[in-house]
Amino acid sequence: HQTATSTEVASRAVAEANGEVYPDGYVIDHSPVGGVIYCQGSCTVAAGVEFVGCIMAVGDIQVNAQITVSNYTPNGTGYYPTMMAKGDIDLIGGATVTGLLYTEGLFDKQGNGPIYGSVIAGDFSKGGGWDLMGFVPYPPEPPPGVLCLSRLCLVIPHKNRVCRNKCAPFSIKV
Repeated sequence: HQTATSTEVASRAVAEANGEVYPDGYVIDHSPVGGVIYCQGSCTVAAGVEFVGCIMAVGDIQVNAQITVSNYTPNGTGYYPTMMAKGDIDLIGGATVTGLLYTEGLFDKQGNGPIYGSVIAGDFSKGGGWDLMGFVPYPPEPPPGVLCLSRLCLVIPHKNRVCRNKCAPFSIKV
């Protein structure tokens, strides 16, 4: 049994207030009212969806298509994180993603399609012909609450930075 973090509690509260809480195995086929979808397990973003919002999953988040996933801007100021998962985040195919991606598990990006933003992950894997990072001139709003990890891999958009522990190009292990 895992204890819910303040981030999870706050995300769930926003999703509950807007009827956007879903069970394990849910296939996301819309952008959420209020900006947050909360999955009580793992979820998949459906092909053909132009998703704008924040996905918080207790399990894994999977994107298997050539789609666009972007972060949500509440009231025109700041930006919600795009994805937060206690499990893994798997981006397979040509997904283009904008915003902050956070996972306590494995971040796995395969195929084409850029990421514009930042990635915080417990582990990192990549394959295919995609750009590791594209610079975005706006900082994301930090997730509501405090994110605590014992080990993480922070991926930052800096051309000359290489991890000494060889965890991935352009990354720093802290």
